[in-house]
Parts: sequence; structure tokens; C-alpha cells
Amino acid sequence: MKKMYQIIGVVGLSAILLQGCGSITMEANSKMTNSIFFKNIQPKKTAFIVAKNSSPVDSELGNQVKQKLQNRGYMLMDNPDTAQYIVQVNALNMNEEHEQKALKTATAAGATTAIVSYAVNHSGKDALGSGLAVGAVAGLFAYATADGHVRMQADVLITEKLADNKTIEHSTRVFAEATQMRLTVAEAQPILEDKISTQIAGIFN
Repeated sequence: MKKMYQIIGVVGLSAILLQGCGSITMEANSKMTNSIFFKNIQPKKTAFIVAKNSSPVDSELGNQVKQKLQNRGYMLMDNPDTAQYIVQVNALNMNEEHEQKALKTATAAGATTAIVSYAVNHSGKDALGSGLAVGAVAGLFAYATADGHVRMQADVLITEKLADNKTIEHSTRVFAEATQMRLTVAEAQPILEDKISTQIAGIFN
């Protein structure tokens, strides 16, 4: 009976420790390193888009930027000489990483189990064995539920044409991140590209 109570207590404490290990709902955000303000008050809504991809995966970022600019009333030109704005976008990278919670959770669960076992049995040996066992299980659970982070960044260079054939260049970098339990690049990429392209299109009136 004591063993049963001990196991119940260990499982209960481990469950409490493991709460909140993973995020079920995807969270995504983006930010720009610096704001861009155009000089033209009433510009011609014409743009020439140059999209590059330096990341290790195929990217639709350029197409998304084009679509969002068209949605804002801009005409996409085939010749940069006829465009008010030349927009150059380069998708730099796509990084994936997972939180290293397994070791911390295993250690915490194992230590708690050891304390409970010692209090019940007054046996350091039994406490150590129980702690290691639950710690191993907790570590595997934590690894399976660890939050995955996928990050993307893109460089943006916009050449604005002014009067008298003068031009001015505006540059910025856009970062986006998505977080969810066991998130993969394939799952996060469309969301991140949407976030970054929305930020870029938001520069234009």
C-alpha cells in the first residue's frame, strides 16, 4: 500500500512539474530593425520587385511581396526604369531549434521523487532509484513536448525615385519568429513569409 501511495505521489508531482512544457497554439510575431519613410508625397504606384533567396529552403517571400503590393493598388513593372520604386528582397535564412527542457525537467522531477521516496521509506537508495526512474520518464516527456522555434529574416532595399532623376535608398531588415510545440520549418515557413511580406508591404501607402 505504501508503494502504491508513493507511486501516486510521484506521478502527481511529475505531472505538475511537466505542465506548460509545450505550446499547443502557434504564436508568431515579426519586427523591423528600422522604419522607412518615403520622400514622395503623392508617388506613382509602380514598383519593380527583385526577389532573392539565400536561405537553405525554397521561399515564396518574393511572390508574397508582389501579391501584397498589388493588393495595395501598386502596378508591378517589368522594367525598373519605369517604376517609382525598386524593391529588393533577400530571404536570408530559416533557423529551427527546440528548447532544451528535457534535462531541467528530468532533474527537477528526479529530485522531487527522491525527496518523496525518502520521506516515505527513509531509504536513500530507494529514493535515488525512484528519482532516476521518474527523471528519465520526465526527460523523455519534456523532449516530446518541447517548444520549437523557427526564425526567418530578410533584407530589404528600396530605391525611391525623386525629381530630377535623383534617387534615395532605404534599407531595413525584417525578423519573424514562430513558436509551437514540436514546430517544424515546413509548418512555420508560410506563416513567417506572410508576416515578413506584410511588414514590407506596410511600408507603402
